[in-house]
Amino acid sequence: MLVTGGNQLVYVVGVAASSVLVATGFVLYRERIYERRGEYLYRTVRSDDAVLVPMWEASAESVAHFAARIAGAHDAGKVVLVGSGGSPGAAATSAGETDTVATSGRPADEVPAGDDPAGGVSGDGHSAGGVSVGSDVTAETIDRLEALASTLRTRYDVDVEVAVVQPTDRVRDALAVAADTGCDLVAAPYDPADPAALEALFQGAIDVIGLRSRADRTAWDDALVGIRSQNALGRASIDFATRLAPRVSLCHAVADAQDRRAAERMLDTMADAFGSSLETRVTTRPLVEFLNDATAEYDLLVVGASTDRSDVSRAVAPPTYRGIDPECDLAVVHLADPESTPEEGVSATAQNVMIS
Repeated sequence: MLVTGGNQLVYVVGVAASSVLVATGFVLYRERIYERRGEYLYRTVRSDDAVLVPMWEASAESVAHFAARIAGAHDAGKVVLVGSGGSPGAAATSAGETDTVATSGRPADEVPAGDDPAGGVSGDGHSAGGVSVGSDVTAETIDRLEALASTLRTRYDVDVEVAVVQPTDRVRDALAVAADTGCDLVAAPYDPADPAALEALFQGAIDVIGLRSRADRTAWDDALVGIRSQNALGRASIDFATRLAPRVSLCHAVADAQDRRAAERMLDTMADAFGSSLETRVTTRPLVEFLNDATAEYDLLVVGASTDRSDVSRAVAPPTYRGIDPECDLAVVHLADPESTPEEGVSATAQNVMIS
């Protein structure tokens, strides 16, 4: 097309404006959509931003840091630390109920005069939840958890609440407080020698991640994620790993070298969706053998709980986490069925839980 006279300037300006619009649109698309394609392509009903930590074991402090890193990755994240006060069954108002006193998540020096830091106790020293904070056990538990909560708030810039529950059944207590506080993930200690408590949590209507900590680690630099298939569990495992560690590798085992190319494509696709540089590894060795050897190079191994498989499948091929003994910390990820509902009785258990 020939442009002459005064139309030349209009043409040049029009081309320049169009180029600017196209470039601006491309930049916005890349920054707002393409770089966050993993979030949009693989978004589910889960957010896993509000994390409950049952302080069951001595290693639970490491789990609390673990949970704070997961929650702190998102602006809306929070952590709820749950401890036990008193002896099991004491001060229960009725069968099946759990009484709780809790902090509001405020530092002790911000609690108004006349209020106890436990949040459920008034200035006259009476417990609003059936647990007397005057008891040495409960007061000590609250002080310990509040000190940890203060550390987590400062280090990870995340909201932290503390609850002290009168113990009945620790799994039901954890699920009850999680439901009452709006948590969408439970991060719990995992003891391979006694997995019953963690596996009982898998029966609840909430996502769960169990952590076996070898050395009370509070920071993880290199994580290895075991991927069985390109599914929601695999994507969730990668998501958690990228929140926890700056360097993440994905691995998959194949029985035949001819399957290597397909496995590499699967891992590359999953890695690419997260918009970061993730290493991928495919092995023809038995997976358990490979993981036990490879984890010497890592701080954290993340594997699925295989609860998305049928009972028959789990019986024929037991979940990987039951057969491995890695040299690093081990995280086991369970995703609840999005159509499941809390187990019968949990809502009744939670009815007296009070978070102020």
